[in-house]
Amino acid sequence: WYPNFEDKSLIDEWFDMLSSANNPLLSNMKMETEIQVGGKEVALFLKQSNLPTDTLRSIWSLVDKTNAGKVNRAQFTVIIRLVSIHCSPIFAGSTPSLDRYYNTV
Repeated sequence: WYPNFEDKSLIDEWFDMLSSANNPLLSNMKMETEIQVGGKEVALFLKQSNLPTDTLRSIWSLVDKTNAGKVNRAQFTVIIRLVSIHCSPIFAGSTPSLDRYYNTV
């Protein structure tokens, strides 16, 4: 799945907001591929989706495969897509999976 221009702009804005809140001085000095956002910041942000905490944890574990406790921009984009999928009434109450993500690509 590749977000359209408007969605990508919004997702990038959210990621930049979270990474700046995490460490404003360091985020300006890091290479784009090195910028990451911690799980705490992402969790607080994702609570706005009103998805159950267990669902959000499952989504996080699908993306943070190394248990680093932080994600980069590409991983954050996948998280946002999975949250979007699971906010849909079609998938309400179902277990998050990367299969659903890849089926929307």
